[in-house]
Amino acid sequence: SNIIFKSNTDERFRITSDGKVGIGTNNPSALLTVGADEGFKIPTGSATIVSKRNIAIQTVYPILQLIDTDSASDFQIQNANGDFGIRDITNSADRFVIDSAGQVLPGADDTQNLGSSSKRWKNIYAADMHFSNEGKTNDVDGTWGDWTLQEGEDSVFMINNRTGKKYAITMKEVSN
Repeated sequence: SNIIFKSNTDERFRITSDGKVGIGTNNPSALLTVGADEGFKIPTGSATIVSKRNIAIQTVYPILQLIDTDSASDFQIQNANGDFGIRDITNSADRFVIDSAGQVLPGADDTQNLGSSSKRWKNIYAADMHFSNEGKTNDVDGTWGDWTLQEGEDSVFMINNRTGKKYAITMKEVSN
């Protein structure tokens, strides 16, 4: 049986026989469904999570999904298998992942950029830089490469990971 709370004749809160909780709706579709047009607010200390539309909060495995039922811009924050990610659940596509080892990864191989031509990162700090266009070809000679850029005390080196050959990049000091 359902547990229903009413104010006058208007239903305000429902717990269904299968344990789903509805606030502002008499037909909750998830463990907690907030169905009022004014949405909900969750104070989190210095910030507040606010929704102005119908939102279903689902906890399946260790996953939190915020599903905006009035829009196609749904998103998911998940922690499955020790990973943390942002997933576009409308298209079932990972967008960004921090894996259980702490590596920051794109959602899929060779599909997303870090920055753009109009939104560039100011500086990138890295120990070594790895470059590979395996599975594609370049525009110059139609081949693909796999290289690592490393720094030395007085030189910068490129290592061809396909052949094992190492190259020093020749630099000329300039004065201002």
